[in-house]
Amino acid sequence: MEQDLRPELAAFAKAMETRLKENAHRGDWRTYNFYYLAACLAANLGHMIRAYQADKPESILKGAVDMANYALMISDLYGGLATRKR
Repeated sequence: MEQDLRPELAAFAKAMETRLKENAHRGDWRTYNFYYLAACLAANLGHMIRAYQADKPESILKGAVDMANYALMISDLYGGLATRKR
């Protein structure tokens, strides 16, 4: 399937997986509730905005990846990716 992805999307997805592995010590995201995950997503938006204002491209990427991972977690647990009923 990766061959069907745009190069930018494949690189971003790889960065997402790297961050998930780096933060694996935090435990399974399936234990977090919607509001906690949404708050983390919002907090990371603030981090990304500050990184943009400080002209820190690597921090912008990190913030964007973290936001995407929180969005993934929300989608996995409560959205269309959900594999079980809540």
